[in-house]
Amino acid sequence: MRQANAKSNVVVIDAANILAHETNKTKIARFYGKDPATIRRWLRGGDWKPGDPAPPRRPQPKNPAPTDARSMQNLEPFQRVPTGTPVGTPIGVTTTESGIRRAIAGARSLVSAAYTLFVFIAMFICAAMNARYHWSLGETSGTMMSASLAALGFVNDGVTFLLPKRAKAQWRSGDRGDALFKWALWLCVFFPLTTLSTAGFTSQNFGDAMASRAGILVRASGTADQRAKAIEIADKQAKAATRAKEAECSIRGPRCRDKEVAEQTALQNLAAANAAPIEAETAISAADPAAHMFVNLLYRFDVTEQDIQYARIILMTMALTAVGLVL
Repeated sequence: MRQANAKSNVVVIDAANILAHETNKTKIARFYGKDPATIRRWLRGGDWKPGDPAPPRRPQPKNPAPTDARSMQNLEPFQRVPTGTPVGTPIGVTTTESGIRRAIAGARSLVSAAYTLFVFIAMFICAAMNARYHWSLGETSGTMMSASLAALGFVNDGVTFLLPKRAKAQWRSGDRGDALFKWALWLCVFFPLTTLSTAGFTSQNFGDAMASRAGILVRASGTADQRAKAIEIADKQAKAATRAKEAECSIRGPRCRDKEVAEQTALQNLAAANAAPIEAETAISAADPAAHMFVNLLYRFDVTEQDIQYARIILMTMALTAVGLVL
C-alpha cells in the first residue's frame, strides 16, 4: 500500500503489507537478505510470517547435554572430549564402543547392498530366461519374429519387477488411486504373462533334460539285454550243431565232416558273442533324482514323480516372477 506525503511529496512503501501477500520465497529471501531455505525454515516454525522482523538466532550450546542418563550422572562439569576421539562420537561412549557401532552399521549396509544386488541378479536371470523362451516361440517364423518376441518378453518382465515398487511408493505418498490402478494392472496383466513365460521355460528345459537322462538309461538297459540275448542264441546254435555232429558221426563220412564244420562255425559265433564289449555302467541312477528321492520319502501319500516335477515348476515360477515384491 502506498501512502502519499503531502508536504514532501515522498511515496512511502508499506513493506509489511506487501510481504504479507507475497508467496514467492525467493523475493521474500531477497528482501531479508537470506537464503530461500532459511525463509522456508522460518515459515515452518509457525511463529513468523512475511513482514515480521527477522527472528533472532538461537544460541547453540558449546557442550550439548548428553541424552543418556548414565552419562549425565558420570559427566563432570565442563568435561572435555579426549584428544583423538573421532568426530561424531557421543559423549559417554568410548572409542571402542563407537568403533563397534560403526562396524555393525557398515555390516548392515553391506548386507543391504548384497541383498539388493542378488534381487537384481534374480530379476535379470528371469528376464533373460523368458526372453530366450519367447525367442524359441518365433524360430519357425524367422529371426525378426524371434527378436521381436524376445524383446517383448524382456520388457514385460522389467515392468513386472519394477511396477510393485512404484505402486508401493505412490501408496506411501498418499496417491492411493494411482497405486491401486498399478496393482490391478500388475496382478491382471503383467504378472500372469511373466508367470506363463517362466513356467514355459522351466517346464520345457526340465522336460528336455529329464527326457535326455531317461533316454540314456533306456539305451544302457537295451544294450545289456541285446548282448545277453545274442549270447543265448549263439549258445543254443552251438549246442544244436554239436548234437547234429554226434548223430551223424557214428560212421564218419561227408555228412559228418559237414556237421563238424557247422559246429565249428556255431562255436565261433558263440565266442564272438561272449567277446562283445560290455557297455560301461551308466552313472545315472534316475531320470530325475530329486523327484525320485521325494517319491521314496513320501511313499505313504501315493505321490508320483510327475507330481513332484509339477510342484517344482510351480514353485520356481512363483519365486522368479514374484522377486519384484521383495525389492
